[in-house]
Amino acid sequence: MEHHRSLPLIFLIFISLLSLLGSAQAYKNYTVGDSLGWYDNTEKSNVNYQKWADAKNFSLGDFLIFNTDTNHSVVQTYNFTTYKLCDYDDALDSDTKIWSAADPSNTATVAVTVPVPLLKEGTTYFFSSDYDGDQCNNGQHFKIYVSHGKGLPDSLKSPSEQAPAPNSRDYNNDESAPDIVVPSNFNNPQGGDHKNDDDDDVKKASGSASLYALEILSHVNKRVKHQPEIRLPLAELWEMYTEPNAAPMVKNFCIVYIEMAFERAHLKEKEDMAPELVRSISKLPQQHQDIILRIAVRVIGECHASGIDDEVAAKYRLISGFQDREQFIEFCLHSVLYQMPSQGGGSPPGLSVAQANRVTGKHPLKKDVILTIKLGILNVIEAMEMEPELVYPLYLSASVDCQEPVVRRGEELLKKKAFAANLDDQKLINKLFLLFNGTVGAQNIAPEFKVSPGNAALKAKLTSIFCRSITAANSFPATLQCIFGCMYGSGTTLRLKQLGMEFTVWVFKHDCSTPNQSLLEGYIRCHWLSIQANLDQIKLMGPVILNGILKFLDGYSYSESDAIARETKSFSFQAIGLLAQRLPQLFRDKIEMAVRLFDALKVESLYLRLVIQEATSALAIAYKVILPHSLSKSLCESLCPYPNEGAPPIVLTNLEKLLLNNFQVEQSEVRFCAVRWATSLFDLQHCPSRFVCMLGVADSKLDISKKAVVLLWKAEGWPFALISCGAFPVEVGPGKVLGPISIKSILNII
Repeated sequence: MEHHRSLPLIFLIFISLLSLLGSAQAYKNYTVGDSLGWYDNTEKSNVNYQKWADAKNFSLGDFLIFNTDTNHSVVQTYNFTTYKLCDYDDALDSDTKIWSAADPSNTATVAVTVPVPLLKEGTTYFFSSDYDGDQCNNGQHFKIYVSHGKGLPDSLKSPSEQAPAPNSRDYNNDESAPDIVVPSNFNNPQGGDHKNDDDDDVKKASGSASLYALEILSHVNKRVKHQPEIRLPLAELWEMYTEPNAAPMVKNFCIVYIEMAFERAHLKEKEDMAPELVRSISKLPQQHQDIILRIAVRVIGECHASGIDDEVAAKYRLISGFQDREQFIEFCLHSVLYQMPSQGGGSPPGLSVAQANRVTGKHPLKKDVILTIKLGILNVIEAMEMEPELVYPLYLSASVDCQEPVVRRGEELLKKKAFAANLDDQKLINKLFLLFNGTVGAQNIAPEFKVSPGNAALKAKLTSIFCRSITAANSFPATLQCIFGCMYGSGTTLRLKQLGMEFTVWVFKHDCSTPNQSLLEGYIRCHWLSIQANLDQIKLMGPVILNGILKFLDGYSYSESDAIARETKSFSFQAIGLLAQRLPQLFRDKIEMAVRLFDALKVESLYLRLVIQEATSALAIAYKVILPHSLSKSLCESLCPYPNEGAPPIVLTNLEKLLLNNFQVEQSEVRFCAVRWATSLFDLQHCPSRFVCMLGVADSKLDISKKAVVLLWKAEGWPFALISCGAFPVEVGPGKVLGPISIKSILNII
């Protein structure tokens, strides 16, 4: 038992020694593969070590740190043939070194860290030779070029007879593999060379001491790893890690032991330390950030799934740095989005493979652990009292989780804490669009970093939010990607199609490129580039959107009574009308859409006819565009990139026939649209349109006859004196009202 109590002290002593010896370090340590470690692509499908190496500049005296396990080897060679064959059996000792070999006698796979110094200038190759070269052939290989740089430090200028050994010293014949593999000539690189002989002697002595410190740490680490009852000095390790002058190697050792210390610490100690770890998270190296955030989130799940006391909540509120909060909330969001892996593999909805791996680390999370982590996160984020725009995506994601306790808590916090979020905040909308669209279709993004779109439930909630945001209506191209995803996306539902149609209507009503008379010329000119960009996007996607609308309408059953389907149909007709105003060139060369809408007015149910009537009236503009008269002619032409000079003569002739045929049908909505089209589409001196209006005057429906009278009044310029008798008053203009007038009188006048 006394031995167990002394081991943590040994950690501190030898890490402190490394800190003193490494404080003047001037060379670099590179962790191979960064957070992915050293594995073949059958275990880590997204590894690309050559791409990783190509982004680095290596020099003599630098170290490559291989984080791997006893099932993978680390082989260094200067011989291209050996590298190409992925086999070192025939290699010479002078050009090939085995820094860590797999141990087939081990039944359990053990994690190891293998530091490799770069001792020779020029091209050098690395690979894993296990399983007859299969690991090498499956991506576990890369080459680098080593420049001279500062040259080798004296501590690495070893005599040729001191060949590197594949493993650290064997203490007491321990059968288990060490977690840290140390070559016999290893010394963490020191600072610049010194010409003083005494300094050189000190430096060589320091290198030797550093080597032995590493080997003893390796030995102690082996003993402690498999004895979880041994507690480690957590606070002291963290203090040593955060020391401003701590060498990178010291930090690397500390972070490993901090992770181990948290696993063994008492609950209260974990609870108190977790906020401290996150307080300056943005200042840590990326790989260490991931480890620290995983530690903190697991503690949050373990300690705060059922609630958080005021004392600990106050500590989390001390995380006040903007970047620290952003990174913490982002990791929490990814943890809430994380789901158990599906049988098909890939990343959970809303995450990339890299983000999912960042949440889990090396070991998958169990379902009960995921639940406690998510509930703990929701409690801690609520206690931190952050801006609603910052926490909104997290609460929203929780409200559609697959576990009911998380859904209930997410819904509660969404209503209680995030209701005041500004839905026109561009940064917030960008985050929400990322959750909806993902980045799967984006170019120049590595596969492991491509974010999957959200699931159907999350998409439905997001689209409902977009339908309340003017910023969302103008966030092209994400706006149109969202509409496309609702209509055509993988796994889309009838509810999503309905929301997609609703969002389409919202976009056409609120996007800033809409040319309407309420816009001031100065505003338009100031925002011209944005308006033009939106127009270009809509021109590109307009035909796709129209095709989706028509496909839905063609597949709709008239007997279908589903409320969502009816709403979708209503929004579809609205979208057609708005699309006709925005992109008349899609409709003006043929009359099929006009025929479709007039026919729909005859057969659709009463509750839809008013919507279709409005869409039909708007469609007339596609055949004869009426530009806003309050804007200058040049600006109007700019706003309408496809000026409409009128439909082709054959189309106009067919439209005349369509109006005459439809004016005598039973449905009053059809007759009303025929009158309206007759005068809005054609000139007031156009005989067929005036004939339709004459018939309209005698219509039994008051709104139709009024409309016809007004149009004839404007066409003929009748004086008020001619109004003698009739059944109804008609308003024909500002301050001008026709008194009672008879049909007979009108016909006599005509």
